[in-house]
Amino acid sequence: MSVTVLTPTVQTVVGSYEQGKKAIIEGENWNPTQTITINITLSDNSNYIFNTTSDGSGQINTEYNISYDHALGQQNITAYQYSDPSDNATNYFTVTARTAAITIVQTNFYEGQSVFINGSRFSINGSVTIELFNSGGSEQHVKALDPIGGFNFTYNLSYSETLGIWNVTVTDNSYANLNGTDGFTVNDRVASISTDEPSYGPTETVILSGSWFSILGGTQVTLKNLDSDEIGPGYPQGESADGSGDMSHSWLINNTCAGNFSFNVYDTTYNELNDTVNFSITGSSESQDTAASAAYKNSPAGSENIAFISTSNDVRSNISIVSNSQEYYLEMNWTNTFIPGTVIDSVIFWTEHYEDSDIPSVTLKWFNGATYENVNCGGISNVQTEANQSCDISSQIANYTLANDISLRLIFVKATGPAIWAHVDYTHINISFSGAAACTVWGNSAPKINEISILNPINLLAGRTKTVYCNASVTDSEEDMISANATFYYYLNGSSDPDNNNEHYTNSSCTFSGATIKSVSCAFQTLYYANNGTWYCNITTNDGNLTDNNFNMTIISPLYAVNITPTLLDYGDVPLGANSANMTINVTNLGNMPINVSVWGYGGTNSNSSGGDLSFMCNQEGNITIGYERYTTNMSQIFTDKTSLTSGPALLPMTISKQTQPATQIINNTYWETQIDTTNNPKGTCNGTIIFTAEAS
Repeated sequence: MSVTVLTPTVQTVVGSYEQGKKAIIEGENWNPTQTITINITLSDNSNYIFNTTSDGSGQINTEYNISYDHALGQQNITAYQYSDPSDNATNYFTVTARTAAITIVQTNFYEGQSVFINGSRFSINGSVTIELFNSGGSEQHVKALDPIGGFNFTYNLSYSETLGIWNVTVTDNSYANLNGTDGFTVNDRVASISTDEPSYGPTETVILSGSWFSILGGTQVTLKNLDSDEIGPGYPQGESADGSGDMSHSWLINNTCAGNFSFNVYDTTYNELNDTVNFSITGSSESQDTAASAAYKNSPAGSENIAFISTSNDVRSNISIVSNSQEYYLEMNWTNTFIPGTVIDSVIFWTEHYEDSDIPSVTLKWFNGATYENVNCGGISNVQTEANQSCDISSQIANYTLANDISLRLIFVKATGPAIWAHVDYTHINISFSGAAACTVWGNSAPKINEISILNPINLLAGRTKTVYCNASVTDSEEDMISANATFYYYLNGSSDPDNNNEHYTNSSCTFSGATIKSVSCAFQTLYYANNGTWYCNITTNDGNLTDNNFNMTIISPLYAVNITPTLLDYGDVPLGANSANMTINVTNLGNMPINVSVWGYGGTNSNSSGGDLSFMCNQEGNITIGYERYTTNMSQIFTDKTSLTSGPALLPMTISKQTQPATQIINNTYWETQIDTTNNPKGTCNGTIIFTAEAS
């Protein structure tokens, strides 16, 4: 007979765990439903003790959370029954280190780029401190961790960033043992531009490429003639950089004169990002083929119809050649308009002709300003069958002045035999030239006013000054505008007329700002009596040499306005049944139109009260009916001759002119009087309201 005694056991599911994991502790052969104490002795000799309960089969199953900073190495487990510690078991497991890590995608960056820092194996859902060190100092950033202990962090380098080596340290904010380090280098961001060729012909397109400007930023492109120090027409121009900081630009040379040029490009936000590239343009050349402007046979007196010799139309000029060894000729004159700076490259004379026999000689002579001299060319000779011949006279026409006035003679000489004819079908000169006449010369251009804006209509302010703004957009290609002035004037006036408040204002120092596109603002302090109707704003810009001007129109609206003084009419103490003193109310025109004035009134201070048929409402007893307050424009009229106030508007017998002179307002007087009617036995302080209304005259 035998028996097997089962002893309690304790063990972990696996023998080794990493920091931050959860160890599963199992056991069996324990007394059912008993409290089992688990004592874990850490490798640093500290203890972690907790209880669990065996199930009905004597098994235990519990968890032990291993912290992210848990002691490493072998961890001993002792389990015993709480009620009987002699019933126990032992075992162990190992804890390995959790190693956090950071990575930086690349090691070299340039100013303005983004540095991507990734981290892994930090504490789950915690946070880390990211510290960046460089020669200029350090800075810290806190970043939350995701559910697997990772993070992604982007650091945007500025365009003026500290250069050199940067070190990055990342530390878990809860567990300092979880950390990582890495580094990168910041290099200087140097913008650069280049052209696709070093030299161009007069009709080519320059392709400009740039790199390392600010990402998605703006650049300003300036084209310059290095020989004349002039800025290209329409420049500077703006171009946007792409997501890599690259930009491009093209310029059609469009026959610009030869010379040395440059492009400069700078970043409009980070001016230190800029570069310049030089290139050249070779000379352009053109040619023109023209018929003579006048022709003569044998003498200027014998003019020839040049239609005969202008085209190959077989309508010929016929020259009679007599046998006397004298010169018979067709004289041809050309006039041109070449400008200084033009280079004459070649001058070729062409003619189509034939002679009746081979006896006469045929030569060409050129007028040198004093005499006709022989031209050495073998291309012109006697022919009996119509032929097209040419002669190079470039050596005679050495400059543009000579090319502007050319006289040639086709000479025929016959010594013996009968008279014959020479037949000339046409004569032409082909001139090839370069320089100023064959290319576009940049010149200073006036600051051009693109558009003028002004409020329309303009409503003036009664009795006051209104600031009227006249604004303009100006293209200043050379950025050399020095001033802008403007006039604001009534349409019957002129821009150059002297100032007056009714119809003419001047601003000799308008404000302006901007580079190639400038904003100009001209303010005018416009008085309330400025004429109603059409007005013009004329703006002139100036760069010291050239000016431009433009205008726009607006309407000043009619302004009907009056001012009443005094605003309180106090008749004083008046006995019952008596008349008050004669009181004066001044009516002033504060608008820009002649006006009529209506007047009406009511008792009290509120038109909605019951004072509509009263001139006064009294605070003790009775009231005064409206007919007992009267007015006139004639100071000498007595009460009975004055006009009774009414409860509705009534015109005063006067028209008030518009003001025209400074500090000379147009004022008309009205005279008021009241009688204390005894009918209602008024007593106390009595109040009423008089209303004046301006109307068109």
